[in-house]
Amino acid sequence: MKTILLMLLLSGTLLLGCKNKQTENFIPGTYVSETDGKYGKASDTLTIIADGEDRYQVSRSIGVQSKRDGKLLPLKLKRTHWQGIYDPQRKEISDNAFGFVLHFSPDSGFLKLQTARFNKID
Repeated sequence: MKTILLMLLLSGTLLLGCKNKQTENFIPGTYVSETDGKYGKASDTLTIIADGEDRYQVSRSIGVQSKRDGKLLPLKLKRTHWQGIYDPQRKEISDNAFGFVLHFSPDSGFLKLQTARFNKID
């Protein structure tokens, strides 16, 4: 009985470990969120690079084009860089400086930053 219980406990631990590694392997890459509406369009790109154990460098590029009288105005770009710490229990990278929290869904191929959904392209 003890042997069976021990085997069940070990197999459950192995499954959880594989699931966490799946998320950690999914994290590095490029993610894009795009919107297009009546008043303009925007493209938001996140590039995430592993930087040691549970540490990641995140680069964010936002391009916005407003519309006036149905015509697109010149593109405005904004770039930010920050470092985040990965929490395997929550499947999140958080940053204290900007307050960003990235939540990963490797099975669906996307991450969320606040209410924005970013699809992984690479």
